[in-house]
Amino acid sequence: MNSSTKILLEVCVQSPADCAAAALGGADRVELCQAIEMGGLSPSPGVIAASCASSPLPVVVLVRPRPGDFVYTTAEVDAVTRDLEHLRETGAQGAALGALTSDGDVDLPAIETWVAAKGELELVFHRAFDSCRAPLETIEVLAAQGIQRVLTSGGAATAAEGAENLAAWIEASRGRLEILPAGTIRAENVADLIAGTGADQVHFRAPGVIDPLKNRLPLGTLDPGQHEVTDADLVRAMRAAVS
Repeated sequence: MNSSTKILLEVCVQSPADCAAAALGGADRVELCQAIEMGGLSPSPGVIAASCASSPLPVVVLVRPRPGDFVYTTAEVDAVTRDLEHLRETGAQGAALGALTSDGDVDLPAIETWVAAKGELELVFHRAFDSCRAPLETIEVLAAQGIQRVLTSGGAATAAEGAENLAAWIEASRGRLEILPAGTIRAENVADLIAGTGADQVHFRAPGVIDPLKNRLPLGTLDPGQHEVTDADLVRAMRAAVS
């Protein structure tokens, strides 16, 4: 793929070592989370501090207090606010978060609270966006609040399936906020996605797997006994595919 504009690569990672692997493969930014198999949850303060201190790349931290939907209680909104206050002291570039009402609209009071608490952090509205009722209206609301980016698969199961929506939303939001495509983006399909949407950045995983030690028992039904790490070669392949 030949492009006059360098495509920004953001890799979803879970550790300081993953940050280093993403950089080695040629990524530009990382999103730090934990429990990636559950769609991502907030990482621990220690992992955040260690990753931000050692990462060669800018770090956006996922702030998602629990799995499931994005309709939060007052206590959960407060927990996210406290996480933002902590993140301001870590050297993170930004935070990825999101909240909706039960009707599928942006939870505006929550967003306003978080914008007030963010300090110099960039705010990214994460894939809660793909559950919203009216995407174009939501883009207007988020842009008015000063949200930097929206992470989205185009409201579909994968970014490839949502490419038509992604193209429309990129055009509608141009100059006001960034649309960051996500959702099963791989080196094999990224060039077509960029050509079809006009995207200038993509978010993806580069999953390698560490097998469990012998005799190690799973700790629960969601613990497969192995864990995902970032594979620098997969990041490198993605960089080659967009160059």
